[in-house]
This record gives sequence, structure tokens and C-alpha cells, in this order.
Amino acid sequence: VTSYNITSAAPAAGSTDAFEVRVGLTTDENDVDDGSQTLVRMELDPGAASLTPVYEVGVGDGLSRESYWVANASYSGSSFIVRVYPAEGWPERGGTVRVAVMVETLDAFGASARDRRLAYLGSSAEPYFSLESGSFSPLLTQGFVGLPAPPPSPPPSPPPALPPAPPPSPPPS
Repeated sequence: VTSYNITSAAPAAGSTDAFEVRVGLTTDENDVDDGSQTLVRMELDPGAASLTPVYEVGVGDGLSRESYWVANASYSGSSFIVRVYPAEGWPERGGTVRVAVMVETLDAFGASARDRRLAYLGSSAEPYFSLESGSFSPLLTQGFVGLPAPPPSPPPSPPPALPPAPPPSPPPS
């Protein structure tokens, strides 16, 4: 992996803003990988359990052992890309989206092998789970933008005016 970044703005809590991750790779000869013999998968922790992923770019590939989203990245230009959001909206309480990146190279016949698979820092998705420490460890993290503060309450109303005072009584005679 020669470059990796989150190319979207931080998702707003409660929204369905798309979250995009791009990964760039180079070959052994320092050329930009053309995607023809490389597969990139991403494991995404969306910040809350039981959210349904909607992929705009990339293809969903189920859930990992830790119930995080797993996606096969699409290749475009010089990057492998996943763009996704939860159908229910990002969690209201904010938090973070965490992303693990897994790379698999293919031989000239399109086959892979154990020594051609790598999860950067760690993943709980198969087959990377059994290759690494067996746990999710994100390469990228992005915080949510919190919801805007509610408008301030209007000031309290002034108390009602007192009735006028009675006229003074005449002096005693």
C-alpha cells in the first residue's frame, strides 16, 4: 500500500452521507498497480451494530467475525475505492468509522495463495482472520460530525404587570 486516505468529508451523525476510502498500490517495479492482478477488500466498523450498508462504489461481501461490513473495492484510475453509507443513517451519538485494508495478489493464472494475502494491521474477515492475529485493527479512522446544537430556548416571558395601586385614601377629619 503506497497511499490510503478517506476522500469524503466526515459523515454527519444521523445522515446518509457517503463515506469513501481510496487505496493506492504500486508494483514491485514502483509502477502504479493497474488492478489487473490485485484484489483489495476493506472491513469497515460503522460505529454501531446492526446497520445495513448501501454501497455506491465497491461490492458488499457480508460481515466479518466482529460483525463489521466487508467490501470488495472497485478499481478506478489508480485507486481501489469503497463508498458506502448505512441505510438507517450514521449513528446519532457520533463516534468513528474504522477501516481495515486487506490486499490479495493473483498470479498470471488468476490464482491466489496464503502468501499472497495481507491484512494491514489486522482483520477479523476471512481468510485474513486466520492469517493474522485474528482481530480487527484499523488502518484508517474518521470521526463523525456531530449534529448541530439545538437552537437556544427563548428567554422567559416577563412576569405579568401588577394591577395599579388604589388611589390614596383621604386624610381622616
